[in-house]
Amino acid sequence: MGVRATVRRLLDWFPAVLARLGLVERVKATEAFDLAVPVMVTGGLRVLLRMADFLFVGIALGDAAIAGLELGFQYYFIGFGLSLALTSGTISVVSRLQGAGERARANLAVKQSLWLSLAVSLPLGGQQFDGGLLREIVRVATPLTGMRLLQSTARFPFLFILGVLGTPAVAAYAIGRRVMLLALMPAWGYSTAASTLVGQSLGAGDEDGANEYGWQTLRLGLATQLLAAGVLVLAARPIATAFGTEHVALTVDFIRVFGLATAGFSASRTMRGSLRGAGDTRWPLYGTFLGSYVVRLPLAALTLPTAFTVSVAGLSLAPGMGLGYPAIFLAIIGDFYTKAAVNTGRFWTGRWKAVARRAGVGASD
Repeated sequence: MGVRATVRRLLDWFPAVLARLGLVERVKATEAFDLAVPVMVTGGLRVLLRMADFLFVGIALGDAAIAGLELGFQYYFIGFGLSLALTSGTISVVSRLQGAGERARANLAVKQSLWLSLAVSLPLGGQQFDGGLLREIVRVATPLTGMRLLQSTARFPFLFILGVLGTPAVAAYAIGRRVMLLALMPAWGYSTAASTLVGQSLGAGDEDGANEYGWQTLRLGLATQLLAAGVLVLAARPIATAFGTEHVALTVDFIRVFGLATAGFSASRTMRGSLRGAGDTRWPLYGTFLGSYVVRLPLAALTLPTAFTVSVAGLSLAPGMGLGYPAIFLAIIGDFYTKAAVNTGRFWTGRWKAVARRAGVGASD
């Protein structure tokens, strides 16, 4: 048996076992898994590269350097997040057109997305133009752009609060977040798979199939992430030690907190993918605002000492209650599960189907 056939059998094994346990429907779960794996691998390699940066910096220079690297990375995430928003809009439109059998227009949508990305970065224009497709790509991508900006800007005050606690807090958070991002690569993959399968089903006029793909992909994602969470919790101490930190116990706490948050992240990300496939991207924006600015930052602020003041729009505020790290941990977990509740709740209502119909891309053309 060749290597390719062996890998194929191993990949088929996971959804088959879950189907045998009655957790998923085998055919749809296998389709979702097949689409998710390449995204998991490429995303995992990218995160491993970033982890290597933190690992070597930590071993060579210590916690202060890790904290500095984490702060510097926030500026990179602003541009990276904006590029992902445009990519997401393209996935939504192309998947619906593919489902409708309109491959020529799907190819045109990809080209227009490329021209749009170049136009954003360079003063260029495209030679092939379809106003309807371009408007739909922009319509889907715009709320996602807002979502990415909200995520990026919320990280700065959160890191400020951690900085008040000290360099060890920023360093421990940075290590925990890097480990979490690697463990959560399956969620990225399932999100892309959900967008593709939901979008293709809607493009083909199969709303029931789109609904089923959304829920099946969520089940598959949760099963995968709960396994990853178990590994995170059990291996937290050796993982923390490998980064050369002087504050192993605190780093272990952050890694385990992120482990508890993985189910929320998985549900949030996968359901966002399903909504994105339908072109319904406003609710992930609302969920991000609630999670980041109504839950995470206010809870995290309770960490600050009671005498600590912050100036906002000329006003001096003292939001702290001196609750310390428990408030930080609760803020992280609450953020993820708030986003999960908003995105899952929106998909459960089924109102995303009307959004897809109004868009006029695919079966409703």
